[in-house]
Amino acid sequence: APRPTLSASQVRPAFLSERVDGTSNMGVIAHSALRTEYGAYLSRIIDAVDTQWDKNIRSKLEGGFSYPLADSKVTVKFRLNKDGGVSILNVDGSADTVWSRVCVDAVAQRAPYGVWSDDMIAIMGESTDITFTFHYQ
Repeated sequence: APRPTLSASQVRPAFLSERVDGTSNMGVIAHSALRTEYGAYLSRIIDAVDTQWDKNIRSKLEGGFSYPLADSKVTVKFRLNKDGGVSILNVDGSADTVWSRVCVDAVAQRAPYGVWSDDMIAIMGESTDITFTFHYQ
């Protein structure tokens, strides 16, 4: 069967495909978080949040909302606890309330992210604070 082809705007540049913050047609999630041996766990969280963010954006657009202004961004700081649950600590940025909520929901809707191993608890303690910055392009 023929494989579907992607337009140039849908292709992620190869040199960016393995980067943690990657590229996306809708925008890019950049993050700052303590990098330890729980990197694979964090990578799964990033993938889950990115997927949910894209889904939430599409839902808003299908609902008739206008895409936010180019170069809008939203920073979501949250506490990730050893049970995989999250608590939103702070939300800031240049996007309006609707598009800020899309970012918060992308983090919160996919929780809990999984119980930490004993090794992760030994390194991270009971919780860790993570900041994701969502860039609307």
